[in-house]
Amino acid sequence: MRADHAASTRAFRKGGGVEVWSNRKLFQNFEKKRSELINAGSDGKSIWVFHGTDEKNIVPIMTGGFKIGGQNIAVANGTVYGQGVYCATGPDTPMSYGGGKVVILAEALPGKHGNNSTQTVNSWTPPSKKDWMIFRESCQLTPRYVVYIGRSPPAS
Repeated sequence: MRADHAASTRAFRKGGGVEVWSNRKLFQNFEKKRSELINAGSDGKSIWVFHGTDEKNIVPIMTGGFKIGGQNIAVANGTVYGQGVYCATGPDTPMSYGGGKVVILAEALPGKHGNNSTQTVNSWTPPSKKDWMIFRESCQLTPRYVVYIGRSPPAS
């Protein structure tokens, strides 16, 4: 295992262009957020969402979690629908942000869901972007899989 993977374990059952990741710290933060959402009246149910990114961002996301542009990190693709982690319920839109080569599949906690960032919500779907979901906090997501399109994952 490389030093940059010390915080996570990458499964070596690689097939079909998929890497399976497990990061205990990110998962613990995710479960803590689930409890907070339940205590605030949410059902705490999770869903699966896709996130597209440049391949150079894969290891930092999988080991350190998602970051919200404008909060101690540069905005990568804009914040026209508000600050948050931009994802989608299907892979098509995120593939365009990853150069069509790689997407991350993450487990997500929508919490209280709305249609814009000005509401008191945990996540929102812009009215014109029906498959999009934007998450207010990075701890609402835990990245689980990296899906490589048209090729196998890189060698460890």
